Amino acid sequence: MDALSYILIGILQGILEWLPVSSKGVEALIMVKFFNKTLSEALVLALWMHTGTLLAALVYYRIEILEILKNLKNYIKNPAKDSIYLGIAQGFTAIPGLSRSGTTISTLMFRGYSAREALRVSFLVSIPAVFGVEVLLGLLKTSTFDILMIPGIIASFIFGLLTINSLVKLAEKINFGYFCSGFGFIIILFVIISSLYNI
Repeated sequence: MDALSYILIGILQGILEWLPVSSKGVEALIMVKFFNKTLSEALVLALWMHTGTLLAALVYYRIEILEILKNLKNYIKNPAKDSIYLGIAQGFTAIPGLSRSGTTISTLMFRGYSAREALRVSFLVSIPAVFGVEVLLGLLKTSTFDILMIPGIIASFIFGLLTINSLVKLAEKINFGYFCSGFGFIIILFVIISSLYNI
């Protein structure tokens, strides 16, 4: 893959990370189909792209993160039921192809959160999850790194930062259930057509 290819994957990551779909799964599928990567190679590259959106979330929610850190003792002393449910739900997202944001957002909305607030909380809890489980543990298992990935990671950061606010506002206007169903149908259709015509 060249730098432009990594940039395209980075842009995709910057947009899909905030949506209730598996960004890692979609990116891996594209890299396998169009860039001749094996599934294991594609998943590693997708992990590197996650570092860009991780940094975007840190920048966007920097004030909330500082407030949480200042009041960390209170959070530990008084764990809310919602936090426990959210932790359990996030644990299930270790299953390949299961969207972390989709699962946590659904859990929060089931608990009575508005779509906007569910997105905000989901993005905040994604920071330690993505850093600890996906990025740190995933990348420690591999030494695969190409300097050409850097433009892709930068693109992931920029587009992640540009799209996160828009998507939080969009959450107030769309039905996530319809969105997930529609996006899933498109992906299934794409896989069927590409298999039939060897795309």
